Amino acid sequence: MKGRCKWKAAILVLIMVGLFKEFRPSGPFLVDYAVDHQNFTQEQMVHEVLPATTGTYIVSLFFLTMVTDAFSYKPIIVNSGVYNCITWAITIWGYHSINMARLRQIFYGISTTCTEVAYFTYMYANIEKCEYKKVTSYTHSAVHFGQFISGMTGQLLISFNLMDFEELNYLSLAGGVGSVIFSILLPRVLRDVEDEKALKGQKADENDPEQPMKQIEEEGGKDKKGVVLGLIVGRTKTCWIKWGCLVFGVSTFLQGVALFVMAKTHDLYVAYGMFILFQTMFQVLVIIAKSQVAESTRERSEAFIFGMNTLTACIIHLLLTMAVTSRHGFHLPIRDQYFVYGVYGILLGVGFGCYDLPSKLADKTQSWRHDVRNSMRRFAKVRVEDEKTANDEEKEMETISANMPYSIPREH
Repeated sequence: MKGRCKWKAAILVLIMVGLFKEFRPSGPFLVDYAVDHQNFTQEQMVHEVLPATTGTYIVSLFFLTMVTDAFSYKPIIVNSGVYNCITWAITIWGYHSINMARLRQIFYGISTTCTEVAYFTYMYANIEKCEYKKVTSYTHSAVHFGQFISGMTGQLLISFNLMDFEELNYLSLAGGVGSVIFSILLPRVLRDVEDEKALKGQKADENDPEQPMKQIEEEGGKDKKGVVLGLIVGRTKTCWIKWGCLVFGVSTFLQGVALFVMAKTHDLYVAYGMFILFQTMFQVLVIIAKSQVAESTRERSEAFIFGMNTLTACIIHLLLTMAVTSRHGFHLPIRDQYFVYGVYGILLGVGFGCYDLPSKLADKTQSWRHDVRNSMRRFAKVRVEDEKTANDEEKEMETISANMPYSIPREH
């Protein structure tokens, strides 16, 4: 009971870290701030400054993937908040040249990487596997709620002329300071906690090989609360295992369509609607994938596994960025970039569907053939039994008829 209360307190602090870290109202207006207040051109921001983030992702991911598990997560989370503060400090006081703008993107990339590797895997080292899906939904919901509050705050303050782009940066810096304070309050992941988890898992394996899965199913059935979509995901575990690839394909296809519409529309509300659709599907699929991967991952290797997954994604992102936005590539404007990413999502979704649908159809065909074969066997068996019964009845009638006395009077 004491340990359960401890991790609940830890996740509450972790939620606050996520809320404050994602509270950066000036984030969506960085390009406008650079153009209006710092004399950058939009061409410089789109093609020279912003792409620097992708390379930072890859380098920092490679390093953090190797050391996060060894450092027990908390120091990486604290550093994430510190780098976030440096990011906004440069934005406020040092955003005067291309090199400083790129340096700002480097710190931003490191901060984001720390979140991806350490923040989302911190709780996996503190709790049992049966709680993974619940905790994954909590942490992701905290980040998304922080993004929602941040976006709404920035949009309202700008729309009603209560603040300008430069003043919003101070709110973002305050969010970074808050994330550092709460990250320091996080309890450290102790070795004895990990050893206790390993010992419990070993005892369960010795007593009953199926015990861990039974425990996951029992605990999952008791969860009736944190986020609605996470609850739906938690209650359809078997369906995700069976239909996961096809669902990922359909969702990715719809995400590509949403990006395609965003690239073509000039209506702000349509663009926001497509963005909400894209984010909703994407984040739900992320929760499903991360919880499933975490449940099948060996203890003390969560950060390594998730780091490698993210590293692979960043390499793909880098290749796309170089091909689409770089001067050495197609050097496309922003709307054409969204068009390319939309087509990429549509093709990826079709690929998922084509990969999974034939196996599903084959399974259905095999099941149908099996049912037909069983039906024919049952029909043949019933027919044989009916013929046997008819033959037995006929023989019985012949026997009775042979033993009956001739009593019918003859006709005169």
